[in-house]
Amino acid sequence: MADIFLSYARADQSRVTKLAAALEGAGYSIWWDKHLKGGHQFSEDIEAAIARAKAVLVVWSKDAVKSEWVRDEAAYGRDHNKLVPVRIDDTLPPMGYRQRHAINLDDPDAMAALTEALDRHVGGKHQAPELDTPKTRSPKAALLALPLIAAIGGLGLWMFQGGADTHNPSAATFTSERDVGLAILPFASNQSRNADDGQMLAANLTDRLNSFQRLRLISAASLPAQAPQGNAIAQMASELGVAYVIDGTIAHNGPNVRVAVRLLDSADGRQLWSEQYDGKADHLDIVEARIAHAVAAVLQVRLDIGQGNLSLSSGVEPAAHREFLARVEAMTRLANENDRLAAYGHFKRATELDPDFADALAALSYVMVWFGPDRLNMDMEDYLERLGRHAYRAVEINPKSKLARAAKAQYVMRVEGDIPGAIAIVKPLVAEAPDFAPARIIYGLTAQSDHRFRDSYDQFDAVMALNPFDRTVNALRTLSATEMGDVDAGQKHFEECEIDCRERARTWLESLLLFAGKNEIERAFAQYAESVPQRIFEQASKSGDELDWNTLVEQEVTIPRQYVDAVFYGKAIDADILPPGWHAMHIAAKSGDDDLALTLAARLMNRTTAWNIIDVIGYGNYQFQRQLRADARYHSLFDGEGEQAILAHRRNIGLEFGLPVEPRHARAKLAHQPIRAD
Repeated sequence: MADIFLSYARADQSRVTKLAAALEGAGYSIWWDKHLKGGHQFSEDIEAAIARAKAVLVVWSKDAVKSEWVRDEAAYGRDHNKLVPVRIDDTLPPMGYRQRHAINLDDPDAMAALTEALDRHVGGKHQAPELDTPKTRSPKAALLALPLIAAIGGLGLWMFQGGADTHNPSAATFTSERDVGLAILPFASNQSRNADDGQMLAANLTDRLNSFQRLRLISAASLPAQAPQGNAIAQMASELGVAYVIDGTIAHNGPNVRVAVRLLDSADGRQLWSEQYDGKADHLDIVEARIAHAVAAVLQVRLDIGQGNLSLSSGVEPAAHREFLARVEAMTRLANENDRLAAYGHFKRATELDPDFADALAALSYVMVWFGPDRLNMDMEDYLERLGRHAYRAVEINPKSKLARAAKAQYVMRVEGDIPGAIAIVKPLVAEAPDFAPARIIYGLTAQSDHRFRDSYDQFDAVMALNPFDRTVNALRTLSATEMGDVDAGQKHFEECEIDCRERARTWLESLLLFAGKNEIERAFAQYAESVPQRIFEQASKSGDELDWNTLVEQEVTIPRQYVDAVFYGKAIDADILPPGWHAMHIAAKSGDDDLALTLAARLMNRTTAWNIIDVIGYGNYQFQRQLRADARYHSLFDGEGEQAILAHRRNIGLEFGLPVEPRHARAKLAHQPIRAD
């Protein structure tokens, strides 16, 4: 068992990962929650580890002091006289823990002091390691991490429509990895009787954004009741020590309200971003949630926090660079087809203006994945050739580009079917740049494909620590948690919804269809049916949207109930109500319609990449019956080189789930009719 138990807040994972690596390099053995095993009782594993540890190393921060887990673990260390506290910001430890000096890891001699303190508990004499603390780096543009919902394959949400919300990048950059200072000022109201709304909105936004790493938010209590204007903003920002300011206005018009928000550079008063949001005055919380998601995206891009750490190529043609930045918003929003097409068009234009712009080539390869060949009016061969050409060319131009390496890994994974090859690219990239979300997401997807759901959960959880507003990765994390035995993870995910209840309902339903047991499904689906329509209807009403209750119940309960009956009880289902995407073939197969299932599988593989064979293979409750996997038509789905590579990899790691079960020479005997792929 490890000598040191490491306790920390999830929001601090990036910094703690470096600390753990430094201590392990010095010879210490460390236990932290990455050692939790799927299927185990987490609390039991933690209790066993902390009891056996000789030292409990607690990393205090603004987030850690609010964590009940960290407080409990610190209390255990204190009560058993083995607490070693450190801190990574200026937050004081909670009352009851201040009698012991917490080592400030930003101090030059911090690691020497920490090593001395640990050795008193662990024994021996270790050499103080160097800690990779945040250092200033050269100016660069920043780009929000790219949502990869279209690249998810097996566990993709079949009707998911969005990644991070809107932002509008221009030329603002941030130049340091140290905490970024931001003040959210009270919003000015056009009605004196609603003046408190502006203060409340500022305070609530501050609370919502407080979980971002390296974002130092000034408490609303420290700000004036009325927001300063003009030059007074710069003076106030200087006094508070913040580089950026968010302010805005609330305009009431009868039952309606319009909120205008802007981000300012306090040094020169330059407006970096602005947007307006409409809603109902009685439900300002819905508007607030929309603003919080949008501002979260803006801050990451502008201030280089959270996932906003994708370095761009330097020395590129200026017009190409402008085109690149112009569609970062569309690339990260992914809210609708127009946004996706706009992203594709601008990245394509950027590569035409500068064919050697590595990051634009990489980004172009990314967005092409979201469409497939049909939407881009390409034949399949041309589509796949361009995907690979852009990704490999980007790495050739700039081998150090993180985005280019991630794009290549995605191509290797999706088209070549070389899962070990993709891992060989992204695993070192994750170690090199723990805050680089695309690498973690791709790594998580490879883990999902290999049924290593604990590993996939860890990767998605690390991304959520960087950006708590990432709806796509939050859904992926929920599905991984469900597979590990938490059948209620989808419900918890849904109950946290604010502006995305319909998306989260899809995740909940998907988690039940994929991973619920037959003895659990009735209870779980009853909870789903009771909660989902009501919550969606209430959210729509607050947003001013009108929904027909009977139609909503049919869409969210009646039809999903037929999916449940097909998957768990083998009942027949009308093909017209099957969901779009990969779920349809498995629901059809579970209902006993083998021909339809194989037809849908062939259609999918006819116009997608090799990676989608994992959709066919399935997960959890989704697996074609043995007789179907012995059918020559099922074997034919694995004919491509990429599909063959995935098949070989699966067999190499002993994962036979969903694979063809008969030798390929038996096809002629097994086939009973041609497969329909039209």
